Amino acid sequence: MNNQKRTFNPLLKRQTRYQQAENAKLKYIGNWGPAIQGTTISSSEWTLEDGNATLSSEANTTTQTSVFIDGTPGENTIVNKVTLANGEINEHILKLRITDNDIPYINDDYWG
Repeated sequence: MNNQKRTFNPLLKRQTRYQQAENAKLKYIGNWGPAIQGTTISSSEWTLEDGNATLSSEANTTTQTSVFIDGTPGENTIVNKVTLANGEINEHILKLRITDNDIPYINDDYWG
């Protein structure tokens, strides 16, 4: 099992695309600090909107959120919704392609 982690910055774009092999269980971290500009995260929720990925071990601090993701081959849409201390709600979308173990793994750059 691959225990890599991937960090995204919601300030840079509203959606991030990733690819991982089906034998991997990776940690995805949302670095919300730059995007929330001094306020803090009160709560975080990760939701599978489309696909067959498995989300586990959700966590958050005052500026970051995280989740472990694994699953079977296919396309997935995962949303991280955070509620800030000031009541504002923000979302970031992960588009995740999980590839078959028999297909050579392609670097994240594949999706741009």
